Parts: sequence; structure tokens; C-alpha cells
Amino acid sequence: MATVPRGWPAARVRALRWVAGGLLLAYFTAGLAYLGLRYLVWPHPERWLPHVEHAISGALGSPVQIGPVRAGFDGLRPSLEIDGFAILEDDGRVALSAKRLHAALSLTSLAMGQIRFAHLEIDSPVMTIERLAHRRIRVAGIEFDRDVPSAAGSGAEWLLMQRRIVLRDAQLDWVDRVEGRSMRVVRADLALGNVGRRHRASLQIADLPGVGRELEIAIELHRPVFARVRDWRNWHAELHMGAAQFDIAVLSGLADSLSF
Repeated sequence: MATVPRGWPAARVRALRWVAGGLLLAYFTAGLAYLGLRYLVWPHPERWLPHVEHAISGALGSPVQIGPVRAGFDGLRPSLEIDGFAILEDDGRVALSAKRLHAALSLTSLAMGQIRFAHLEIDSPVMTIERLAHRRIRVAGIEFDRDVPSAAGSGAEWLLMQRRIVLRDAQLDWVDRVEGRSMRVVRADLALGNVGRRHRASLQIADLPGVGRELEIAIELHRPVFARVRDWRNWHAELHMGAAQFDIAVLSGLADSLSF
């Protein structure tokens, strides 16, 4: 057992003991809370699922539908297996639907009373991306506007705060309301990752008829020091692109159509 050096003032010794006792109490409190989560709360999704559904719907700013759920653990993290998931537009249209969703929740966010994912995998999603104006798009029901800062707690801010999101074998429906164009991309893999002030998005497409094959697009985003997540308009970005084969003229025109 550690001893207090001789000659220390009594007040300092008492303060040190209070700090040590507080840390020990916090350690045991956190341990008991985790045991309660693991063995009393999490194994019964019927009790807390409506709260999770309401929290996600509120964070995204859009209604969500969640199918049958199986609760488990990825190591120490609580996890969810969901058979059927959908994000709806305000008018009831489906902005994103998926056959299966696997999510591992962040323990830190749970301790803060929030819903954030350490890892989120979505299998075979169908997602709509719309360009509403020259500097405004909507992705799976979440709007990004270059001329309007994201509000605190908005769907855009929530999305950018998730650690890692992966969409596998996705169908992406691009709708350009400005130029009246539309395009469908199938068998696409999309990944979003956030670590500290660095954010990354990557898109892999096996075949895009008339454009190219084995397309890979990656965007690196760097958030300035002290900048908030919702101030994403002031971030610095780098775009990387590669392909086994592509038509540069068609790809250039497509990039202009997708510009944001």
C-alpha cells in the first residue's frame, strides 16, 4: 500500500486521501453501471428500443423504422443486429432502406446519455441522394447546405460525429433537381470514418456504365483546431480518385453535375 511522505501538511494528506477515495468510488460506480447494462438492461431490447429509435430519429431529424432486433456485445461494447431499417422523408418517402444493420455503440457516448456508434455496418442499402440547389444536397434525408451553417444537434452534425459507417453492396439513386438528371449506381461500397479532427469518405464502384470500371474516390477532410463539427464548411478537403478504366470527358461532366 502506498504511503504518504513524511513532512506533508495534514491538509494536503487529507486532500490526497479524498481524491484517492473519489477515484476509487468512481471506478466501482462505473463498474457496477456497466454490469447493470450488460446483464440487466441490454439483454431486454423490448424495454429500451423505443428510446433508441426516438433518439436516432431526433438526431437525424427524420422518422426511422427499425425491424426485429437482437442485442449482443462486440467485446465490451453493446451491439445491435437489426433485420430491416429505414429512414423516411417528411412526406413518407423512403430515403434509405437496408436489409440488415449491425451497430456497436460507443460506451463513452452512452455514459453521456447520447447515441453514437463506434462502428456501423449497413448491408445492401438503397439510398437516395438529391441535389436540391447548386449548393444544397440531401443524403438519405439529411440536408447539407453550403450557405447555411449546420445547426447544433442536426442530422449532418450527428452523422459527422460517428466513428465509422460502412455501406456494403449499396444502390445509390442520384437525383439532380437542378438539371433534371438522374442516375442509379449499383454494387457500391461507401465508408465514412472520423478520428479526431480528420474525416474520410470513400466510394468504390465496380462498374458504372458509360463512365468507367473499378472506380475509387476518396475525400480527406481536416477540421481546423477549435472548429466545431457543425462548421464543416470551413474544413480543408483533398480529393483522390483512381480507376481501371474511365472516360475522362464523361467523368468531367458527371463531376460538374455532382458539384456541391
